[in-house]
Amino acid sequence: MKKNIVLKRTLSIITAASMFLSSNIGGSVAFAEATGDYKFDNPGEGTTLSEITDKYGEDLSGKTIIVSTNDIHGAIQDYAYIAAMKQYFISKNATVFLVDSGDFSSDKFEKDKVYVNYDKKKVGYLSSKNGWEAVRLMQAAGYDYATWGNHEFSNKNEIFDKFLDEFNKAEKKGGPKLLNANILKDGKNAFTPHAIEEVSTNGDTLRIGFFGIDTEEAQNTSSGKNYNFRTGKDLFECAREEVKYLKGLDGGENKDKPVDIVVCLSHIGLEISKEGNRSADIWKEVTIPASAGSNKEIPGIDLMLDGHSHTAINGGTEDHAPILSTGIWGKYVGVTVIDNHSKKIDGTYLIHEDNYWKLKIENTGNATIEEVNAVLDDITNKYNQTIPKNAVDKYKEQENNANKNSDKNTDKKSGKNNKSKRSIDEEEAVTESSSEKSTEIVSDTAATTASSDADEAITASSEKSEEDNVDAATSASSEEKNSKEKSSKEKKSGKHHHSTDNNKKYGKAG
Repeated sequence: MKKNIVLKRTLSIITAASMFLSSNIGGSVAFAEATGDYKFDNPGEGTTLSEITDKYGEDLSGKTIIVSTNDIHGAIQDYAYIAAMKQYFISKNATVFLVDSGDFSSDKFEKDKVYVNYDKKKVGYLSSKNGWEAVRLMQAAGYDYATWGNHEFSNKNEIFDKFLDEFNKAEKKGGPKLLNANILKDGKNAFTPHAIEEVSTNGDTLRIGFFGIDTEEAQNTSSGKNYNFRTGKDLFECAREEVKYLKGLDGGENKDKPVDIVVCLSHIGLEISKEGNRSADIWKEVTIPASAGSNKEIPGIDLMLDGHSHTAINGGTEDHAPILSTGIWGKYVGVTVIDNHSKKIDGTYLIHEDNYWKLKIENTGNATIEEVNAVLDDITNKYNQTIPKNAVDKYKEQENNANKNSDKNTDKKSGKNNKSKRSIDEEEAVTESSSEKSTEIVSDTAATTASSDADEAITASSEKSEEDNVDAATSASSEEKNSKEKSSKEKKSGKHHHSTDNNKKYGKAG
């Protein structure tokens, strides 16, 4: 399931320009909600995978890695690369958990399929009618845990029931397990609120507690009306109860085996809600005594893996909520490194898509990645995925402009006015069947020249209203195999076990 090279080279310009609009500049983010007084730096290009592994001499034994995503919103091609990232860290001898903080399913806006991450969506996107298919992809990619977002509840009951069915199937096969602590049904937890993972390496034992919470916005949606949500101050109390249980401070079964790290999978965000709570406020409010007999309190949550705001955040100081959030549509993937011996978080990182998309996802010999690709193929074929006609027209217009400009540059050098067959093939690749293969690559000259045209096209598109009820045209999905690349055998290392000590007073998931 590799991207069409033509679309990648040319439309990456559109994606880059669109994503520039969505990057956080001065704390203000397009496609994101307001973040109040929570200050954070623009992560820019983020960190590379090699920068993380180089820090530890390419050997991550004795480390536990949490790979995190949020607000994928149907950008389904990312899952093959996310699976590859998990396998990358496993090959470096780390124990790895893969988690998601909600809104993993249907896309947010129909119009965004045209201008944002359009090259990724071309082989299929998830709509409100098939968003539950995301759970199949998460299963294939090796996700361990996920929490609800508000968009999962936005579906009609029959679609939401499919979400529950897929999660139940996935859990029986080892994951992903759905976690949520603030949604009730008949006065009890509607879903499994938390889970504990125990990692043992080199004589060290690390216990990590995960719990999930969802935004109040979900309670008034189609399926959300079937549940009761703990919100406002009661949400603070909900999170406090989870920390007390996981830390063994409630006198319960974890009294003698408290977790070392508490991770909250929160689809809360940083916008000020009518209930007045943000992920940063929950972190601040939920505290525990530093030690017996001490009045000094410390944060009870070690890390907020947050979603909903669509902001890319790698924050956290002594008095500032440690939030890791990856933006939207997989612009970033989060990486948290925990030292098993010190039982402390070594560092948190954001990996930009331009970096993690360099991972090899074909001919790897890795069953996990191949399974993701198989599910992607199945979804694409099942729903006959198409690109809106205006997106195709916009692409062809930009391709034509790029080709014309490229021809002019060629004419100046050669004195000839010839349009290459390659350029013609590239235009036709957009509307040809996905079974057609395009192996030609847009020249660097054409891609570079297209930049100014793409900028003008995006500016023009923002001033032009969306076309209603446009026809759909089938997109091309071509594959390019590079036989010169040798696959490397992934080496799995480190064991982790799903804990069975979830408090029995909580209701069963699903």
